[in-house]
Amino acid sequence: MLIVAWILTALDILASAALVLSGGILASVFWSSHVSTDQTIGVGILIASLVIASHSGIGIWLCLKKPPIWASIYSGLFVALTGGGVFVSWALIEAAVRP
Repeated sequence: MLIVAWILTALDILASAALVLSGGILASVFWSSHVSTDQTIGVGILIASLVIASHSGIGIWLCLKKPPIWASIYSGLFVALTGGGVFVSWALIEAAVRP
């Protein structure tokens, strides 16, 4: 069970990295605008993606300190949520850059 917990935690870390990258791309689309509210939205998107990505540290801590079942549940849940966030982020990027 510990191996499954570590695999899910590694997938969670990769999904978080993908979310930060896609959030950065989406934020840069808003930063390129000349409207100040769009630039503020870009900053908010980047900060939100960084904050959401910080949850991977909790998964690592759970793998090291708690029973493996809790790490598996936590990381499995957040792999699904973060993967969904990456999907939505890529859909928004596609919509934002299309003329």
